[in-house]
Amino acid sequence: MKIKPKIYAKFLYEKLKAADSREAKEIIKAFVELLFSHNNLSKSNQIIKEFEKYYCTAEGVVEAKISSVRKLSSTEITNFKKAILNHCQNQRREVARIDVLNELDNAILGGAVVEVDNWLYDGSLKRQLIAFKEQIIKNKI
Repeated sequence: MKIKPKIYAKFLYEKLKAADSREAKEIIKAFVELLFSHNNLSKSNQIIKEFEKYYCTAEGVVEAKISSVRKLSSTEITNFKKAILNHCQNQRREVARIDVLNELDNAILGGAVVEVDNWLYDGSLKRQLIAFKEQIIKNKI
């Protein structure tokens, strides 16, 4: 029977969640040995990704990426966190913490693009200009 990375990730999370650092080292060592014995070390990158997703869901951690042309101020990040929290509450998602990565992207020209899980809000100047161009073309025809 093939074990999927998601199952391995959930198993590892459940083993680690109450462990202290000494116990965690032993659990991880045994886990790697388990992967090796089942010839599944090649799945380690997928397992890590699934573990991160499972951890975030179980612990109420929301990871958000905000792309902008400049580094956002702490006030702006706080405002984005409030909007993200509101979005998550509307989705009935428990939130303990919101981690924000502010990625610089000159291609968006201005504004911001927010990505949280499968949700994308494109408030970029580039998208607004494209929409404006489409509206002008639509009205000319």
